Amino acid sequence: MKEKIIPIKNVVEELKRLNIRNGDTIMIHSAFSCIRNMEKGAEGVILAFEEVVGPTGTIVMPVFNWDILHQGDEIIYDVRKTPSKMGYLTEYFRTRNGTVITKNLFNPLAVKGRLADNMLKCPCESSWGQDSPFQILYDENALVLMIGVDYNTVTMFHIAETMFGVSYRFVYEFPNSFFIDKSGNKEPLKNTTLRRYDGYPTDFNVVDELFKRRGLVKEIEIGDSITRLIDSHSLVECVIEELTKNGEFLIQKSVPRQWVATRRKGVFYSKDFIYELWLKNRNLLSDGYDRSLKKIEEYIPLKINSFPSGMQVWDWTIPERWENHGGKILSLEGEVIFDLKEHPLHIAPGSVPFEGKIGKEELFKHIKVDKTRPDVIPYCTLHYDNDWAICLPYNSLKKLAADSFKVELSCEKTNGDLKIGECTLKGASSDSIIIPLHLDHPGQCNDNLSGIATAIAIIQKLMKMKRRLRHTIRFVFLAETIGIVTFLSQNEKLISHLKWGIVFDSIGTTDELMFMRSKKGNTRLDICTELAFKSHAKKYSEFSFLEIEGYGNDERILQAPGIGIPSVSISRFPYKEYHSSLDTPDIISSVSLKEVEILVFELIRMLDLDFIPIRNYSGIPQLSKMENLKKEFLKDARTKRAIHRFFFLIDGERSVSEIALETGVTFDFAYNFFSQLKDHDKIDSKSY
Repeated sequence: MKEKIIPIKNVVEELKRLNIRNGDTIMIHSAFSCIRNMEKGAEGVILAFEEVVGPTGTIVMPVFNWDILHQGDEIIYDVRKTPSKMGYLTEYFRTRNGTVITKNLFNPLAVKGRLADNMLKCPCESSWGQDSPFQILYDENALVLMIGVDYNTVTMFHIAETMFGVSYRFVYEFPNSFFIDKSGNKEPLKNTTLRRYDGYPTDFNVVDELFKRRGLVKEIEIGDSITRLIDSHSLVECVIEELTKNGEFLIQKSVPRQWVATRRKGVFYSKDFIYELWLKNRNLLSDGYDRSLKKIEEYIPLKINSFPSGMQVWDWTIPERWENHGGKILSLEGEVIFDLKEHPLHIAPGSVPFEGKIGKEELFKHIKVDKTRPDVIPYCTLHYDNDWAICLPYNSLKKLAADSFKVELSCEKTNGDLKIGECTLKGASSDSIIIPLHLDHPGQCNDNLSGIATAIAIIQKLMKMKRRLRHTIRFVFLAETIGIVTFLSQNEKLISHLKWGIVFDSIGTTDELMFMRSKKGNTRLDICTELAFKSHAKKYSEFSFLEIEGYGNDERILQAPGIGIPSVSISRFPYKEYHSSLDTPDIISSVSLKEVEILVFELIRMLDLDFIPIRNYSGIPQLSKMENLKKEFLKDARTKRAIHRFFFLIDGERSVSEIALETGVTFDFAYNFFSQLKDHDKIDSKSY
């Protein structure tokens, strides 16, 4: 179904409903993806802004680019060539006729309108001080407009930090810096910005409830976005007031980044989805896991099956339900040393409850740390053990200097149900592709909320396809290992119909992609995976089955003796945040998620379309009788050579994907060529 176009006039009306008027100055932070269906695209968005603020108004967008810091001996901002890294709309606005760029190295602004000359002429030695374009915006009481983004994108917070003089930031001057204007003139630039001391992560989303209570922010919906508006004076004054009470008001040391919704209800957006489920206690059998499964069900059709604790599933036993209600490590005088409710990783999932006095030596037997990453909370589990463990950063152990402590672990084990969600997209055949995605791993995002978010996007895309799939696609949302063991053991009759398995997890970081081949290594699944990576992955590595040390997922169970479903695994493993409190939404890249979404969708499509061509001719067919194929043949020398080889590889055994890989062409080229041969009755096709 074609998505509806958002008329420019509707956006104008909505912006006026926010009380934006002629002559206003608006500082815009945006995610164009949520208004991508705008009439005239990005140009339509700008036209709407221009109509609302009129000829006496000003439009401003940040066009920062952090990559310039890694240029080498010289740091150069070139107005003509340095792209914005703040989203598609900002880059479009930056390059649009009539837009000027302020002379900031690290924090430049794209400006059009009444204030453009003033902002272009100001000294700009600092990014946020009295001589900066941001000060001009504050003096004008510019309106801050957030379209589909949260408060962490809003740069006006730095004005508040600068005015207050927060202790966690320091002035940093860029060395050997230059600015190149539109005429190509290169001039040295003295420019400073604010940087944070290590260990002081900011989270501007902490203002959300405060702003709402005080009625400072207005909200509407534009396209798929939640759009928010607040004026600069209200924002800055409110933040300074809170900083006066607590100088670290904007610091979130224990758990960075609170979640603030950026999309209207019912619209799936990967980053919002990941934020919302990140800190839930998504343990094997738990309320947090069950609620997360229900959240998935809001976006895709899901059949949820339950299997009780104690149930034997092949050689495994489903464990008890485990709930984490928090806990504390206290001094003997009752002072709280560690509040274990601050992060779901603090108490190892599966721990038995404990309360009482304990000596330091005995306590340390129950404490898990990671000395190689001394500032992280490590992830460990005890679901199959009758023990308890507390996970802490190694560097925090110095707080435990006394000889004895009090420990309270408010967790419980009870009988419950292991729940598995199934989303089955039925094809013409019962032959299936199974895609298991694990939902456990509380307090972590890349592992594997990144995979689940991507799976939801793929399912929504598959459901919109006009062509009916030949294969049935089975997405299964479950707990790692015990989940897939339970699913297969309770669906043994289904196993013979499961032709291939695709596992993708930990795919959201900017690390290099990799895929691990099936146990056999040369199945059609492996061939199609290789073709998909060659066509759709920027950079990747490939490995044989179980070659990667420390890596293994549900592809092991799918290919285990007695099951034998060829399966590949796609990941960005290893990554430095693995199994730790560093695995936060901040490490997830929307670009990385999209890359895997496209790649896996194309892999499914290839597997579904692939066939074995069977000759209906002797010798070589006369391509000049088939005009379209003749044009392909004459396209270039490389294509001609590949097509020559095609006819010697049609042997009734090789599939289209195998021929494509062997000749170095894309799957689509080979598929279209052989489909046209079929249309001309030169070949028949055989499924496999």
